[in-house]
Amino acid sequence: MEKTEPATNTLPIAADDIFLAAERLEGVIYRTPLLKSESLSKLYDLNVTLKLENTQKTGSFKLRGAYNTIASLSSAERERGLIAASSGNHAQGVAYAAQMFGLQGRTTIYMPRSAPQTKRENTLRYGVNIELVDGTYDDAARAAHAAAAASGATYIEPYNDPRIIAGQGTIGLEIMQDAPQTDVILVPVGGGGLIAGIALAAHTLRPRVRVIGVQAHYARPTGPTIADGIRVAQPGDLPTQIIERYVEQLVHVDEAAAAEAVLALANYTRLLVEGSGAVGLAAIMTGAVAFAPATNVVIVLSGGNIDLTQLGALAAQKQMSS
Repeated sequence: MEKTEPATNTLPIAADDIFLAAERLEGVIYRTPLLKSESLSKLYDLNVTLKLENTQKTGSFKLRGAYNTIASLSSAERERGLIAASSGNHAQGVAYAAQMFGLQGRTTIYMPRSAPQTKRENTLRYGVNIELVDGTYDDAARAAHAAAAASGATYIEPYNDPRIIAGQGTIGLEIMQDAPQTDVILVPVGGGGLIAGIALAAHTLRPRVRVIGVQAHYARPTGPTIADGIRVAQPGDLPTQIIERYVEQLVHVDEAAAAEAVLALANYTRLLVEGSGAVGLAAIMTGAVAFAPATNVVIVLSGGNIDLTQLGALAAQKQMSS
């Protein structure tokens, strides 16, 4: 496929950065499969293909951006130590990448105390330090920024960084290389790094592709949520610039719809997907997005780090209500 770039590109990231990230990530990450779901295709009269980032190392796409960023740092920046903030998936990506560079003992992740227990435990397994913060992800991010400023450690952004976006953009490259007939890509949106990278890569290789973002509308402003992986106050400034240029629309689903999508994926595809990773399917199930019959739709399943007890509770809840 021939690469194309907009005539005027004032963004601090270009398609070449994504291709470079793909080279850095080769042999580090899984090139995750694209799975055609016959069941979901028949159910919604579409050609539904699933991009299985829930099967990625660390259980989420976040490793792509985290590794690309840490690999791009100078030796001096690494030696100062690393600090990040996350509700779980970015934490695991940073921790895994830090371990690969031998930096786990000098890496600290700030996490909201409400972050899922399984994500906290999985992060600790990589040997990094964790600081728990009362409140939301945004409270943890403020504490992490303050700690980085005080210590001189290098802060690893979760989404508002060209290197993070380039790493996540490799998913878009893989989709367009492996499924060039794709018409629409549905992508979860939290901080926006994932959809920004995918949209830039997809439009570079196939300018007519439509990229649609799906955000979660939270029933609870604070406390646990099924879509914790995309729970941030708003997308970052840099992702927003890219979204405005390349993303067709943003739609919303509520937590109940995300929960239904988690169960549907388990039922129809036998895949374990967390709430934030399932919102693309939720958008189809609820009619938040609608397409002509036989449209080739790729749904990015961005993460699979769901606690099995939570999945069991969702299944029991559904059974009681039916």
